[in-house]
Amino acid sequence: YGWEKTGKGRIFRVHDPAVDASQLVLETKRLLGEGMAKCSVDELSKLLGHEDQRVRQAAQFELVKQQREDVLSIAMNNHEKPLARLHAIWGLGQIGRKSPIVGDLFGEALAGADGEEAQMQAVKVIGDLRWENHFDDLLQIVQDKKKPRIRFFVALALGKFASPKAVPALLTILKDNADSDAFVRHAAATALAACADEKTLAGLADDHVLPAGVLLALRRQHSAEVARFLTDANPQLALEAARAIHDAPTPAAYPQLAMLCDKPGFAAPLARRAINAAYRLGSRPAADALAQCAAKNESGDAARLDALEALAQWNEKLGKDRVLGIVVPLEAKRDADAARLALAGVANGILHASPDNIRAAAAEACAALNVAAAESELTALLADEKAGGAARAAALRALAAIKSPALVKSVETALAAKDKALAQAARLLAAKTSPALAVKLNAAVLGGGSIREQQDAITAIGAQTIAEADAVLAAQLDLLNAGKLPAPLALDLLEIAAPRSDAAVRAKLAEFEQHRDAKDPLAKWRECLEGGDAKAGREIFAEKAEAACMRCHKIKGEGGDVGPDLAGIGAKHDRAYILQSIVDPNAVIAPGFENMLVTLKNGDMVAGLLNAEDANDVTLASLADGKKQKIKKADIKERTTVPSAMPPGLGEVLGKRGLRDAIEYLSTVK
Repeated sequence: YGWEKTGKGRIFRVHDPAVDASQLVLETKRLLGEGMAKCSVDELSKLLGHEDQRVRQAAQFELVKQQREDVLSIAMNNHEKPLARLHAIWGLGQIGRKSPIVGDLFGEALAGADGEEAQMQAVKVIGDLRWENHFDDLLQIVQDKKKPRIRFFVALALGKFASPKAVPALLTILKDNADSDAFVRHAAATALAACADEKTLAGLADDHVLPAGVLLALRRQHSAEVARFLTDANPQLALEAARAIHDAPTPAAYPQLAMLCDKPGFAAPLARRAINAAYRLGSRPAADALAQCAAKNESGDAARLDALEALAQWNEKLGKDRVLGIVVPLEAKRDADAARLALAGVANGILHASPDNIRAAAAEACAALNVAAAESELTALLADEKAGGAARAAALRALAAIKSPALVKSVETALAAKDKALAQAARLLAAKTSPALAVKLNAAVLGGGSIREQQDAITAIGAQTIAEADAVLAAQLDLLNAGKLPAPLALDLLEIAAPRSDAAVRAKLAEFEQHRDAKDPLAKWRECLEGGDAKAGREIFAEKAEAACMRCHKIKGEGGDVGPDLAGIGAKHDRAYILQSIVDPNAVIAPGFENMLVTLKNGDMVAGLLNAEDANDVTLASLADGKKQKIKKADIKERTTVPSAMPPGLGEVLGKRGLRDAIEYLSTVK
């Protein structure tokens, strides 16, 4: 039912009454209820082959408790009762933990003359208990090429012994298998990692029949020798080596992997790991390799962008690994200047002659690392009218970040540009030249630009502490109080104006608060109805743990079933309905999800979801199985609506901006 919470949920039991009444079920119930302590040894021996596994296991445990290895031994060699044989093997294994001598009883089962299953379980027990007297038997069994399942279990068992004597047999398994069976290869590689030392495995790396198994064994040992495979002619082996170094991980081999990032021609998954290995190393050679990767056209756009991003994030404390997405803290000791110096050597070349998206990423990296050496090329990119607006805007922001002496002129140049993205960037940076100019330029956008541009303009104006900014904000508050301000700007204006100390601004804010409708339960939240970011709202819906929206609701087949499916909610309901459903979930409960508790006149109580109601009857759907029950209203003594399963207070959990983004997203779900 999609609601996986500790201590909460529903338990269902599906059964057939005819089966419940069968002799087998009744006998099983009796045996389990009475226990095995009163059963004779003969009865326990027979119960080892019972149809019900719980009974077989209970009999096995009782025989173990009584230390009846003699009975278990007879059962283990009784070929006519295969299930009893297995439980006998397991039982003897239990006894063998304290009395290894019982291992002498496994000869016939280990021979496997009558089938593989008993032989496999015997092998498994021998490996788990490391019975040395059967080690040579395992080496003999492994020679049979026709039994891959047996080889799988034998390989795992040999690995438990961790003996170098097992290495030749394991290599034989790998050669015979020739990568045809991934399970057998896994078992042999796992055992090799336990039995062979690093030097032995490294010496096998050039054997063309063994490489995959040897590579996997080295991976399990976290050995730097796995780097031998990074330049293998087989691209799949090279990729697996990169995964072994990066994902396992094997930090000792990071340098070898990192040095591949400036050598083009590798598959994207390998290149991505090489770039991230260089980033994680944090050394000057690693930074140089990243810079060279970014500078080479042969690297491909994806790798170049990735390398530039890694350089830009060099000194950031990222919470997640850039490839795997898991939390892997960076090493505390990093060369903070390494990325800046490395990028300085190639930035001009990248900015001068690269696709626009690469030039934009390079400019952003220069801004993040304060690469002043790129000033001339950044200025040239800004002036290049053939370049895209996004790249030119990134160049302008970089000039501001490096505190270029020519910033004032650069902003003026950008303000005169016809490209909207560039002009927008210039307006937001105008404060670097003059706070008054910033207010003037951004105020000119209000009432005429796009909603996003006007929101950014309000933010830019609010960042200035001069009287001109207060005057503009006061004028916008007048529009808000008069109902003439575009609704998507309300939240931005209120939040920007709230901390201001100007008397006029504070008076107009107070006027707005006074006019909120005290009878409107949504009054506090109405500024959240419009102006959000749908992409950010999607992330909140899918990922914000505090809200856990997808635990209960589905969209496009993804999510839980506790609450109504939200497919098409944007087409069925307006934003006010969506807002109310989030901040006051009990105000209007979606049809079919109203929890109701009905007390009948005869004292019975019925709970369920209100499915239908007319003048005479109420129909409830059971929470357990969905079965509908029609109840006559004349028989009802009392009915109580149970609160919605959706928790109240989500408005405070999300915050007004998060709430606005969530509403924007849900309104787009058509």
